[in-house]
Amino acid sequence: MTFLCHAALADYWTQKSSYPGNGRSRAFCFSIDDKGYFGCGDYVGYASDLWAYDTTSNTWTQKAAFGGGGRWSGVSFSVGGYGFAGLGWSGTMMDDIWKYDPVANSWMQMNNFPAGQRQVPTSFTIGAKAYIATGRNFSNVFQNDLWEYEPVSDVWTQVASLPGTTRSQPFAFAIDTIGYVGGGFDQALNGLNDFYAYDPSSNTWTVKASLPAAGRGDPVGFSIGCRGYAGTGQTLPVNNVLNDFWEYNPATNQWTAKASFAGTARDEAAFFVIGGKGYLGLGGVNGGSLTNDFWEYTPDTTCINTMPLASFSASNHICPGTCTDFTNLSSNGTSFLWIFNGANPGTSTDINPTTICYNTPGNYPVTLIATNASGSDTLTLNNYMTVYPYPAPQGIMQSSDTLFANAGAVGYQWYYNGTLIPGATNYFYVFINDGDYNLVATDANGCEVEAVIFDVINPLSAPEISGRNPFVIFPNPVTDKLTIQLLQPGQDLEISLFNMLGEKVPAFFDRDKKTFDCRFLSPGIYMLELSAEKIKYRTTFIHTSHNSNQ
Repeated sequence: MTFLCHAALADYWTQKSSYPGNGRSRAFCFSIDDKGYFGCGDYVGYASDLWAYDTTSNTWTQKAAFGGGGRWSGVSFSVGGYGFAGLGWSGTMMDDIWKYDPVANSWMQMNNFPAGQRQVPTSFTIGAKAYIATGRNFSNVFQNDLWEYEPVSDVWTQVASLPGTTRSQPFAFAIDTIGYVGGGFDQALNGLNDFYAYDPSSNTWTVKASLPAAGRGDPVGFSIGCRGYAGTGQTLPVNNVLNDFWEYNPATNQWTAKASFAGTARDEAAFFVIGGKGYLGLGGVNGGSLTNDFWEYTPDTTCINTMPLASFSASNHICPGTCTDFTNLSSNGTSFLWIFNGANPGTSTDINPTTICYNTPGNYPVTLIATNASGSDTLTLNNYMTVYPYPAPQGIMQSSDTLFANAGAVGYQWYYNGTLIPGATNYFYVFINDGDYNLVATDANGCEVEAVIFDVINPLSAPEISGRNPFVIFPNPVTDKLTIQLLQPGQDLEISLFNMLGEKVPAFFDRDKKTFDCRFLSPGIYMLELSAEKIKYRTTFIHTSHNSNQ
């Protein structure tokens, strides 16, 4: 990725509205879109409150308390429009992880950290994944392991451990697709200043230039565009808190001293980044007084690494049980996370996901998170996907030589033994051949439903006269009069009429004209039966509403 950088009249700190909770150290901290969050921490007790900072109004708003109860010295980060926090100390060491939803203002517990109880680790995020490194376990053994967390699937994977000594309380940040970890305390509580880069694509670490300052633990670390920043913290074994502040350039692998933190020197501070500026507050002073002041850092190097802009399109009105493809229209994104509520699959990291299937009618949101080195842009379109209601169920009923489906669909198509029957597009079908028949009915939304009937036998395959049935009827459907044409005139036939319930229907038959007067019949389907020499012949016809103008 190409960065354009220029110097500006900046590199300064500005004090902002103080954190409204009690002064504290080792708090959770993360940012989501244009809001920053501080929560929990140590203030001679285990705090559980959570507050959101609005950079536009310079105000704090209290939010839902942390779902895991009061604690300090845990881990926190944000991915995909959610905040995550957990681990730490709450009278005992913890291994739980919780997700914060800023829209619902609620917490939900996720899968526990698989390495067990842990406090004072560090973390960084790359794209749609978070990484937790180092810290100390319940036996106070310092660690150098690294764990990758995929929040959507809630899955942890151990990856390559940090080189060098085990440590706790280091700093970390990510620039573009590379994570960085440095500093901290070793097992003997000596301050460290070594520095390493992690590449998740190769699962490898590379030694980088050490921080050119005193080794330390509990510093802050964050990135703004194409630069990383680290500062403050505590030296050991001589207990001394710091206020120096440093900028790291990955292109040159060099550190540069920047304007020292303008507040009181401290360690165990909280921080986040919004809109190209860093924010730092809280913390302790020489292990004694706890602070609640809050500061904004404006860097003097602006990396014009354009923020991504998420956008997408899809065929978004579909039938239940069908699938659709999504087209990514985002700008400046290098990685993508899709969330498809109600679909299978429910997530994707493809640029243009295909075959996203919805089985249940309803309206569903779609979220796309586009990410690059400058940050992320989250686009959620509520009710974007419309999955139409199920079409009306269909069934096939046989009545003599006619198959009937349920009326009311917009379109019908009949098939015989799996082959389309041309012109068979009504809700009924008069069949000749025995076999299997199926019907595809289409509703007003274009959604299809199928019905099938197997091993159909035509009951009118009675003996024929001169190779043909002894009569034909017309017109069919009929409105007024139905004509019966005998193929062998003079044959003595008994003629009867039945409805679809099998009930004999009174009807006037003009033997001279060979017609039935149907004007007084209710609209519907009728069966005409002709009997001759103990053989019965049947066929069906449809009577439609009488037109009074005829």
